[in-house]
Amino acid sequence: MDLLDEIDAIDISSPDAKKLLLETVKSEDPEARLRSIEKISLLPSDVEILSTLQEHLRDTDELVRLACIEAIEDHLDTNSISKIKKCLDDGDWMVRGQAAIALSKLGATDAYEIAKIRFKSCHDSEEKTRYCFALFLIDKKYLKEIKELYRGSGYRVRCAIANNLVDAIYFKWSADESLALEVLEFLKDSLSNETQASVISSLEYAVGEISDLRNMPEQ
Repeated sequence: MDLLDEIDAIDISSPDAKKLLLETVKSEDPEARLRSIEKISLLPSDVEILSTLQEHLRDTDELVRLACIEAIEDHLDTNSISKIKKCLDDGDWMVRGQAAIALSKLGATDAYEIAKIRFKSCHDSEEKTRYCFALFLIDKKYLKEIKELYRGSGYRVRCAIANNLVDAIYFKWSADESLALEVLEFLKDSLSNETQASVISSLEYAVGEISDLRNMPEQ
């Protein structure tokens, strides 16, 4: 069994899972590190876990850095805010954009201003979309800009917008019935006019997820 298979075989409910993953994440193979981080992110937060995620924000592989930011978001680790801010200057646009989203999710006091400045100055539609979502997580009026970006962008941006709308609604706006309905109607309208297969798949997923959310009984 090679290392990747070993990582895939690790049961995160096992008492040995953390020990094993903290060892495999040291691999020289970036794919092994990525898979390890993805599993580490599912473990309960503790000092070792969060320290490992912070350490790999400086990983040589951009996908590993991206996965660490997303894991820190999931753990809502506000102690990582200063380290996330350093990722705003990363060489990879995905990492820079996700760092802005993470700052919004973690409640950084300057998250809105950072995202607003970058949204206005960015000319790459894929990266710009991430800054727009960082703003949307704080101020729902930015749904208008998200819609405009969707209509004027290529298929990869349209896919990203569909998926990120699900994330934003679940993370921040699940209790806002009117906003969830507006997003759902936008997704349905977009789906009825879409011809690109990968975008159709993303839109169908998003429509299903937000429909399910709206149909959940109130707690």
